[in-house]
Amino acid sequence: MAASMGDSKTRKRTYKSANLEVNGHQNGHLSNGINERCLKEDGVNVVYVLFAVVMYYCAIFSFVRSRSFSFPEPQIQGKFSQKDAFYESNARKHMQEFSLHGPRVVGSDANEIHAYQYILKQLQIIKTNALPQKYILIDQQNATGSFDIEFLSDFVSVYRDVKNVAAMLKSELGSEHSLLMSCHFDSSIDSPGAGDNAISCAVMLEILRVFSQSPVKQLHNIIFLFNGAEENLLQASHGFITKHPWADSIKAFVNIDSAGAGGWEIVFQTGPSHPWLVRAYADSAPYPSGSILGQEVFQSGVIPSDTDFRIYRDFGEIPGLDIAYITNGYVYHTQNDQNRYIQPGCVQRGGENLLGLLRRLSSSPRLADPGDERDGTMIYFDLVGYFMVYYPQSVAIVINSALVATIVFRIIRKTFNLIPSDEHDPMFMKNLLKATVALFLTWIAVILTCVAMALTITLLGSNLSWFTHNYNLVPLYLIPSVIVVLYMQDFFKDRWFKANSRWYNEKLFFEATLTGWSILLLLLTLRGMGSAFMPMLYVLGPLVIRDRTMWLARAWNWKNHVTSFVSLHLASLFVPLLVTIYMSHAVFTLFIPIFGRTGTSVNADIAASLLLAILLIPTTGYLVSLCYLCRNIRKICAVLAVVVLVWVCAIVVSPLGFPYSGDKDHPSPNRLLAIHTRRRVFDLQSHVTHEDSGIWLIPFDYNNNKHLLGAMPQLKDAIDVDCRLGPYCGMPFIIPCISMLPP
Repeated sequence: MAASMGDSKTRKRTYKSANLEVNGHQNGHLSNGINERCLKEDGVNVVYVLFAVVMYYCAIFSFVRSRSFSFPEPQIQGKFSQKDAFYESNARKHMQEFSLHGPRVVGSDANEIHAYQYILKQLQIIKTNALPQKYILIDQQNATGSFDIEFLSDFVSVYRDVKNVAAMLKSELGSEHSLLMSCHFDSSIDSPGAGDNAISCAVMLEILRVFSQSPVKQLHNIIFLFNGAEENLLQASHGFITKHPWADSIKAFVNIDSAGAGGWEIVFQTGPSHPWLVRAYADSAPYPSGSILGQEVFQSGVIPSDTDFRIYRDFGEIPGLDIAYITNGYVYHTQNDQNRYIQPGCVQRGGENLLGLLRRLSSSPRLADPGDERDGTMIYFDLVGYFMVYYPQSVAIVINSALVATIVFRIIRKTFNLIPSDEHDPMFMKNLLKATVALFLTWIAVILTCVAMALTITLLGSNLSWFTHNYNLVPLYLIPSVIVVLYMQDFFKDRWFKANSRWYNEKLFFEATLTGWSILLLLLTLRGMGSAFMPMLYVLGPLVIRDRTMWLARAWNWKNHVTSFVSLHLASLFVPLLVTIYMSHAVFTLFIPIFGRTGTSVNADIAASLLLAILLIPTTGYLVSLCYLCRNIRKICAVLAVVVLVWVCAIVVSPLGFPYSGDKDHPSPNRLLAIHTRRRVFDLQSHVTHEDSGIWLIPFDYNNNKHLLGAMPQLKDAIDVDCRLGPYCGMPFIIPCISMLPP
């Protein structure tokens, strides 16, 4: 010890060992402002710290979840209501009409006649009732063409006579430039398509009505496109943007789609470039939601889906915004995609956001000439739907570089005493490196533990046990990860850092975590990734709040209270934790239903466990340092291990682990395709070499047909597809997805 505890007489400082009190403070006062006399020699009970942390995290999660299901009051139009306002009641009527005739598959009467004629009729009504100064053009298109697309594999999509309906609201100021707003009114096989995508088309019809009744003049034209063939992999939008005479006037677009039913609509793709579009959305939407992190995840290709955004961007070479509903993906492309699953207020929220956005874009001079905002990227993320934070990537580079430089300077200053201070520690660099390695090994162990648990669950035959009961993720993957983190810190404390005091180790691991985030921040910044804003928050928050305000602990005379220190530590993490938990909630809302349709070749438990581990690391990184203040760690690990064991047994032997649900209010079905096929296989001389017919069952998740076999014993006599019959095993794949859904 550099100074004895409670001894007022100063002793000569030496650096023969690393058990410095960060660094050499007299009377036991440490650089973090806490008096070690307040801490028992064997530390504080880990139960108290763990309880405080769990309560803190649960409070943030509860707030995020409550906020994610909050909506504005649905507005109902009455006889004397304001005419140029958005009313959910009107949009709901359109949604009901779209669903009256069943699934709107391309080529069906429901799509080609009923939905098509309904849109035309509503456009004529809006045109007839519009203000005299509002001029609306209505056009119909039957498009024929082809294009190359890479989706799951590379192939050519050919289409003929797919339908588009478009309405142009002309600018009163005579502009030649147009803003495109697009939805698709077709649906997938066997789906009423309320969420995908009747809600978007209904919102567009209501927005056009609002514009037609508004006395405000818009600077540019607005084109409302209702395309009738999106589920056939984006065909009608290609026909419009490459062949329609209005296409040349379009300078930007807003595409609306869905991967679920209800919830918040989010911006998940923007650009390319044109950062002014993000600014326009952030400044005009009353309930903004979106993140560049989501954009980078979607564009990485890990989500097996695509939208018309791709067509307008790649073939039209125009910038835009891609907006989609992502909640309740369980009903996506199923017979459960019905209006009743879309919450009251959901349509109102989306309508008000999109109405505000269109008003801003259609009146912006940047639509015609973006000027210096033609190039560049905007970093953006919303704070739980209250407001959106956005700034140019050039500014992000400056901020990120400054933070990294600050951390580097801190390390050098503490090691070499460039500025004389009581934080000088010649062993700091060596100890920091050891702590950083310990952290790295901890996170590797967390990832391996999650994968090991996933493989164990697979061997026990309980895959996707969390698909319906999402809380099963906690005992299966979250608690084992926490056990590993706690146990490894206890191990390192006894083996690598035993010579140091508890407070020194706490400070050391705080610095190591700060350094780790700084390294990640530097790497992401060098790669030009917008998601670097996440490590930026994890560097900036603790650096400013905990590290720079710790001196207040001395001034306020609460340095002798560990609870005060822990409170300040957790407070420094509030903003990054709020953003991370909010985004994690959105990620799992999107991905858990997707894991029910990722195909039989992807072990969904491994994928989900890795996803949870990736999200767990940032949310618990700074908590590692608190472990070095605690005792009884191994006891709490043993208790948690028993909880995991009991829960796993319950999952394996009880209905708690059954993946699917037929609950009418909250369905989470087992997806599969049952296709009646008749096959004829020909050789090069056009001779029939094989002929058969039957029901082709295509399961969509890793469980294959396991649960279906239990319900339908006759399937035991089914035969496997013989892949020697030709390309794609001789089966009639509509799209080349054999790698994802092998027969």
